[in-house]
Amino acid sequence: MSCHQNGGTKVLMMRHNLTLRQPDNLSAAQSFMATEKTKQEFFEKLTNVMQDLKITGSDIYKVDETGLSMVNKGGKIVTPKGTKTVAMRKSGERSENITLVVASNATSTVILSRMVIYKGIRMNRSYTNEDLEEAVSAVRVGGLSIREAERTYQVPFNTIRRRVNGSVDMNCKRAEPQPLLGTECEKNIYEAVLQLQKNGIRFE
Repeated sequence: MSCHQNGGTKVLMMRHNLTLRQPDNLSAAQSFMATEKTKQEFFEKLTNVMQDLKITGSDIYKVDETGLSMVNKGGKIVTPKGTKTVAMRKSGERSENITLVVASNATSTVILSRMVIYKGIRMNRSYTNEDLEEAVSAVRVGGLSIREAERTYQVPFNTIRRRVNGSVDMNCKRAEPQPLLGTECEKNIYEAVLQLQKNGIRFE
């Protein structure tokens, strides 16, 4: 019912401090999960899982991301009535988006460093295995600094550094990434995810 169609409705809403709002759209799955019974069952299962794994809210992490535009969207400006064309200078020619990533635990006692992800640029490998071997040899034997070897042989700084300090074998094409949260923590997360799935709790 619209308040413009019925003056009595508008008075009633004003008297009882009511307002018209646009509702959020819910999918069928979201509507099912929004019932009190479903929410109660969810928290009961979550409590059981946390007790079995002996974890607290400080051990549960949430990662969220949001997109931001590098070109600000212009607002309205004052102009004489009847003006057909109104223009405003933007901060850029094209809209380029970045992604902001934030992670924290459920108790907000630990907030990891925020990360900004820019548009990626694919870098094709422009050096050969011989260039890499010569660069490493120049640092180990010839006394060249890693930065100087990078400029001379056009091999990335970290690629040389990892092979010089022995953290990566010379024959290794790509270094194995180290666990961000540690091996034991990653194992606990993996087991927790499996336990949540067994209990019918959707993991996002």
